[in-house]
Amino acid sequence: MRVVFAGAAHSHPFSDARNLRELGAEISGVWDLDDHALAAEFAREFSVPVARDLGSLLDTQPDLVIATPRTPRVAEVVEVLASSTVPFFVNKVAAASHVQLGALDAVMPAARGFTSSVLRFAPRLMGLASRLAGEEVLAVRVRAQHDLMGFTTAPRAWQDDPKGAGGTLVNIGVHAWEMLDVLLDDEIVLDAGVTRRRPGSPTRSEDIAIVHGATTGGVPVVAEISGLPGPDSYAVSVMIGSGTVEAELTVGDLATQLGYRGLAARVLALAAGDEVAVPWHRSRRVLATTIRAAELARGAAA
Repeated sequence: MRVVFAGAAHSHPFSDARNLRELGAEISGVWDLDDHALAAEFAREFSVPVARDLGSLLDTQPDLVIATPRTPRVAEVVEVLASSTVPFFVNKVAAASHVQLGALDAVMPAARGFTSSVLRFAPRLMGLASRLAGEEVLAVRVRAQHDLMGFTTAPRAWQDDPKGAGGTLVNIGVHAWEMLDVLLDDEIVLDAGVTRRRPGSPTRSEDIAIVHGATTGGVPVVAEISGLPGPDSYAVSVMIGSGTVEAELTVGDLATQLGYRGLAARVLALAAGDEVAVPWHRSRRVLATTIRAAELARGAAA
């Protein structure tokens, strides 16, 4: 199974390549229009050539493409991939604005590709979803904590731009909304949100945000989104009739516990002929909620 990487804009392509290789895939090429240094680093680590453009990358006839361009460039890359016969996966975040999301609407529904947060495939989250089957969920609180310092360094500062890739509320927030979609599989109507930024904080967006809403079925949800210093932490607490059930995704074994290995297995299955792991309507719902949450908490919602 030959896998190429269309974009190496942040850390996920490196993790994906390591996991795919451990599952038997051959990493065979990389291309990136914006992040030449990261593409070169990727090429050195995995001993692959850097393609001069996306067309040249696809001319190598890969079995699978992992796409990780900068968020504002995702739609144009996906348009090319969707017109080819090669299955693909798009790393987060695929869209950070309604305009970007609308561009994906034009190509993703019929494409042989999908996008999601890796957390969708975290074993403990999937286990909790199975535990909740048949239960009446009364309320849910989710927490997504990821140190944003990496977003403020030169190679990845584009992620911290609220008007481009979305900043903290989008790049970290998408994990919270993905977790909720796994558990609830329902649209969330947001009604309140707030952000805070520490004095002297290096971020151009926000350090933390808290967003409230409810599913169309009436289940209240609270999302806590944090880019504060410290270890990564992803957790969800669900109130049901018999009490509270929880899941915390540990970061000790990133490959397994945060879903990277599960994702790698699903994209290889896609290349082998399986259906997409996440249909576009669900990925779109997660992205739309992420975008609305950022607007609402920042006071820009219509």
